[in-house]
Amino acid sequence: MKDIPIILPSYEPDGALTELVKDLSKTENLVIIVNDGSGEKYDSFFEEAKSILKEKCILISYKENRGKGYALKAAFSYILEHFPDALGAVTADSDGQHSCDEILKIRQELSRHPLSLILGVREFESKTTPWKSAFGNKMSAGLLALTSNIKVTDTQCGLRGIPLAFMSQLIKIRENRFAFETEMLIKSSGTYPILEVPIKTIYIDNNRATHFRPVADSLKILVSICRIFFAYSLLAIASSCLDLLLFWFWCRFLKIENPVLLAGAASVLARIASVIFNFTMNYKVVFMTKNSVLKAAEKYILVACFQMLASAALLMMSVRIFGSDYRMLLKVIIDTVLFLVTFQVQARYTFANRKSSINNMGDSQ
Repeated sequence: MKDIPIILPSYEPDGALTELVKDLSKTENLVIIVNDGSGEKYDSFFEEAKSILKEKCILISYKENRGKGYALKAAFSYILEHFPDALGAVTADSDGQHSCDEILKIRQELSRHPLSLILGVREFESKTTPWKSAFGNKMSAGLLALTSNIKVTDTQCGLRGIPLAFMSQLIKIRENRFAFETEMLIKSSGTYPILEVPIKTIYIDNNRATHFRPVADSLKILVSICRIFFAYSLLAIASSCLDLLLFWFWCRFLKIENPVLLAGAASVLARIASVIFNFTMNYKVVFMTKNSVLKAAEKYILVACFQMLASAALLMMSVRIFGSDYRMLLKVIIDTVLFLVTFQVQARYTFANRKSSINNMGDSQ
């Protein structure tokens, strides 16, 4: 019963929580309910859930609402401390979106694949799906694939099977609200393959019971998704500044009288240092790859050489077509496009971790 507990984070619940625990009480599963600072007004729902589940229920409560991510981390910490032999846990929403049968389906998949992150995947083409939910999920899934090379169908479904070892990493994530689930996907890259399991799409009263904040939470999710690209871009700017600074330094202190040779030597020395800095920071901080340093360095050099040659060739071709008067504008456009292309190549080729996602796209029930 305790090898895969079920976690139900709950904030200001209603009768949906009661109905769900009634169904779960008929199984042999341990259920951890987290009262995410709902207030005294909602204590009766939690007490009722506890009385229904009896010894199968563990209730974690705190007074202040801290967000879904915090609630999940509180449950993870409890499991890591009290059930170190567990295979993992299943997280589910308590607002009626996830049925007992779907929860048990995810639990079964986690028992079969205890080292994979199991994702419940909803059908967004259904007529019952609110258009905002469908649009938001497709946009976030597309951005996640572009910026982090993580391809999933449903980025925000709360029905997930999480390996025990992964929990010890997840409790260190700072995000405490809905963006925590996006951070989980990014954190799994290269370590825990993703297994997608189709589930029923249930929206009650157009999903009015959700506590998702459309603006604030959407912005946080967007920042989480694009964090790697933002970090990559900032690092590129920092590397360029370092290159200019070192170029000035070597021009000032190198003892070379010939101005042409001085500029060439200063440029080479500055570029070598900035390239080493850029590679090291990308390897350790931005992409945090687990691949060999030497193999990543070889790929990085190949990509850098391609970028340099492509920039020169495209600029020469463009100047021939449009004239030299536009060469600065043309260079900015070409280098910007190549920067975006290079980011994709670096994410998918140079710094990509070895393990890939697993997709199990069966038929939804």
